[in-house]
Amino acid sequence: MKKFVETVKVAKHENAELRNAPAFLTFRKWEKNGKCRIYINDYKGRTIGYIDHNNNDEAVINDRQGNFQAEIDFAIEAFKKNYFI
Repeated sequence: MKKFVETVKVAKHENAELRNAPAFLTFRKWEKNGKCRIYINDYKGRTIGYIDHNNNDEAVINDRQGNFQAEIDFAIEAFKKNYFI
């Protein structure tokens, strides 16, 4: 992993304002028993899905929690580009 720390907030779209919490998703690292995942949460802390580091960094979305798929995809790509290898 690049410069990824335990928790990172990433915008869901290009023109997100910093003070607009719903415009961001949170990526949080989790490791246990040899598994490494990056959980994706919305601004209310609800889990949307995860990126499975042990399975070719596949993104698994379980519940969009009202977020548009295009916004989730944008945030995941931005996260991978800026914080994750």
